[in-house]
Amino acid sequence: MRYLGIDFGMSHIGLAVGEKIPHEFGTIKYKDLKILVQEVITICEQEKIDAIVIGVPSDNYEESTHKTTLLAFINLLKSHNLDVKTIDESFTSFDSNEILKEAGVDWKKSKERIHQLSAVLILNQYISSQDIK
Repeated sequence: MRYLGIDFGMSHIGLAVGEKIPHEFGTIKYKDLKILVQEVITICEQEKIDAIVIGVPSDNYEESTHKTTLLAFINLLKSHNLDVKTIDESFTSFDSNEILKEAGVDWKKSKERIHQLSAVLILNQYISSQDIK
């Protein structure tokens, strides 16, 4: 299966693509959720994506605009008959920051890169969990 991994933020999303080993794919900045969904659909068609894996906050995540927007995004994707999987994204941003710091990258200048790397970690975690089953 070919997957699209997504790290969802309030103004942009980080993307990763892969089958066994995910890699960074880019970042989409957005203001309108419906336009974002159309962009994701286009990527899925162009990249021949079988399923989308989205990192979601753990259950103890507080109700917030971010969570409400994320759930709306997931529901919009599902309404287009896309296969959407979710996985706990706990610590992916922290881990991404640490990886970039170790590589000597200034995270303040590479916020988009953090989301891309988080998407890679999310997708890698999902793929690894499927290999175990």
